[in-house]
Amino acid sequence: HEAETESFPDLFAEREKILFECIPPLHSNTGKTIGYPRGLLFYDYFPFFSAFFTELGYRVICSGPTTVLTIRAGFQEAESQPCLPVRIACGHVRQTAHEKVDLLFLPNVLAEEKKLENSEHGLACAYIQSVADLVGKGRKSLVKGMSPPVVTLDIAFDRGPEHVERKMAE
Repeated sequence: HEAETESFPDLFAEREKILFECIPPLHSNTGKTIGYPRGLLFYDYFPFFSAFFTELGYRVICSGPTTVLTIRAGFQEAESQPCLPVRIACGHVRQTAHEKVDLLFLPNVLAEEKKLENSEHGLACAYIQSVADLVGKGRKSLVKGMSPPVVTLDIAFDRGPEHVERKMAE
């Protein structure tokens, strides 16, 4: 069994490599930065939001991979008693804010694209829908002392491209 394990690819590493290939190489350190914390739906929407902000001239800065320190920070900072993924997101917000970014981006994804043809909605859970309120606005201490302005966006991807375009333009 040991030989089989050694030849099996690290799929998490492959996902990371593919995900971050969408970030254009940085040719200079000039320009504004926007922090985008990992966590929750980050892996689903990072390519979309990264391309959007890059086209606007921002350098997108992400928090690092989840570590024990990220989880501990999330447990210390979470205002309520949310699930583990939301607590981890709180830790990532803190980590990203420490990167000294100009802006901190916290999207509220209200709904994802419909996964099944016969489903009416692709609603996200209530914590995912309000993560910006939980960690960005609702708990000022999370970004206290770091003070990057928080940019939020309420968006429902299941409402179609016109809705997404309008929300992004706002």
